[in-house]
Order: sequence, then C-alpha cells, then structure tokens
Amino acid sequence: MGYTLSMWTVRLIGRQDGRDFLDRNTYKFTLGEGSEVGIVEGVEQGLRSMKTGERALLRIKAKYAYAAAGCERLGVLPDADVVFDVELESYDPVLRLFIHLFINFLRLLLARFGIVLECAVISYIISCFWCFFFLLISVLPL
Repeated sequence: MGYTLSMWTVRLIGRQDGRDFLDRNTYKFTLGEGSEVGIVEGVEQGLRSMKTGERALLRIKAKYAYAAAGCERLGVLPDADVVFDVELESYDPVLRLFIHLFINFLRLLLARFGIVLECAVISYIISCFWCFFFLLISVLPL
C-alpha cells in the first residue's frame, strides 16, 4: 500500500507512568511528516501495520518517542518510555498524492524566485486561498 503518500487521520492519547500528557481528538498528517504536527516516530511505525478503524495500545521506547530531550511542554521526562492509545480513523492516498505534488510544485516555483518556505507554510497559504475562493464564489451572482 502507498502509505507514505497518504493523508492519515488518527486519534491519540499519550500516557507516561499512568498520567495522560496528551489527549487530542484528531491529528491529520502524512506518514513520514508526523513530526511536523507532534507525532513521534514510534507512533508512525505502529500505524504502518494498522487498518482503518483499528485501535491499538502502542508502548514506545524513549528512543522512538521524545528521547533524551523529553518534552517539557507536555511534561514528558527525558529518556521516558510512553504509551499511546491510537485509533486510525482513515487515510486517503489519492488526496495525499495530489496535495504532495501540488505543494512540491509550489515549493519549486517559489524557490526559483529565491523564496524558501516550509510545507506547513505552503499548506496554510493554500488553505487561505481556498477559503477566500469559496467565499468569493458564494457572494458573486452567477
């Protein structure tokens, strides 16, 4: 399956020593780029073997979670093993392929003019464009 070209939607609850440090309803990301939205490597590895609708308890060693740095913002201690309660809601390979190609096209185009932007910034710009476009067409008479 083309997991790396898929848009993944997952629900996560993160725990360390029985304490929830992360309880977020939904994350949407591309496998391999999860760190941009706070998904640790161990969760991404676990998702590769899951099916849509499946729920799993992933016990992740510190090396594949927050490592020696820990995560002060979430209260995760350095070198701490963590547990994630993960539910794979969906993944959409066709949508991800289109988005991936379009974002990379924009990055290359902008780079020719000396403008270097991260994928997240380009995604935000695209989202703003679409919102403006749909707002505009909803108020214009046909």
